[in-house]
Parts: sequence; structure tokens; C-alpha cells
Amino acid sequence: MKNARDKILNAALKTFSRNGLSGSSTRAIAKEAGVNEVTLFRHFGNKKNLFAEVIQRYSAIPDIDEARGAPDEPLPRRLDELGKRIIAILDQRKNMIAILLSDASKNKAQAKTMLECGPGQVLAHLTEWFEQEKERGEMRDLDPECVARAFMGMFFMTVLMQKILPGDSVMPIDLDKAHETFIDVLLHGILPREDES
Repeated sequence: MKNARDKILNAALKTFSRNGLSGSSTRAIAKEAGVNEVTLFRHFGNKKNLFAEVIQRYSAIPDIDEARGAPDEPLPRRLDELGKRIIAILDQRKNMIAILLSDASKNKAQAKTMLECGPGQVLAHLTEWFEQEKERGEMRDLDPECVARAFMGMFFMTVLMQKILPGDSVMPIDLDKAHETFIDVLLHGILPREDES
């Protein structure tokens, strides 16, 4: 049996995915969860805190931390696995992403909250990971945050174009092929290697 906190988080994910942040009331979320609104406030305080918790629970951060925590595995293998997981997570959350992007254009304060709670935290975790790999000598002397942004950007833009915008029908691409190419570009750049000349 799920506890009230889990019920509220699951209901919030469904409600935010359906209605966006601005279109989701705490009353509607509580009703979806089968609890009263007071219970929601007791657990989360307000809608902003609830949203932050939903983003945290259903984000790629645990996958990033798992990849960071396996330094005995080669960096290319960990990046490859993380890329696959991120594509799957973004694909699963595409409806919520689409609605939140739409909301962000209408309300700058909410856009700031969304950025801080979601992509901002993912970027911070990726940046820490790349900083750690740089210190271990597994990565060139590049700015870890820029590397993290490049990593995030390749995957996010592909899922945005293919799954949120009509890219699947307008300009289809094999996501496995895209994933392999992104990891290769991140690890080796685009210039020919000596063994390919």
C-alpha cells in the first residue's frame, strides 16, 4: 500500500504532465491522490515544493549519481549507459516537458522555478561528475560545466525535436544511432583520428 507522500507525488506527476505547472492546483492534485489538500500541504508546504520534489524523484539525477559512483568502469561505458537512460527518461516525460516549456513562456517566475528544480539540478550533478573525471585524469582540461551542457543539449534537443515536436514524421532519426554518435562526438570530437586518416 502506497503512503500518502507517494500517492501525492504520483498524482502530481500525472497532473503536471496533463495540465502544466500553472494549470495544476493543489486541490486537483490532492483529489487525484485520494487525499485531502491539508495532507498535501503537511507533506510539501506548497505547490512549488511539490513540483521540486516531483522533478527530483523522476529526474535523471539518480542515474547520473549511479554512473558517477562506478569509477572502476571506464568513462566511455558509463557515458554510454547514462545517455541511454537519459533518452528513456526524456521520452517518458515528454508530455510533461512539452507542457512545462509552454508554461515557461507565459510565466517567467515559474520558468525560473522549473529551471532551478529540473535542468539546473541535472546540470549541477553532471558538472560535478565531469569535474571529478577531470581530477582523476579521465578527461581533458575542459570546463566541466560546458561539457555537461554539451552532453545535456545533444540528448535534450533530439528528444525535443523527435518526440515533442513532429520530428518523427518530418525528419525521422534512429535514436540508437543518434545516441552512439553523440557519445562518439563527446569522447572524440569530429576531426578525423590518426587511425582513420
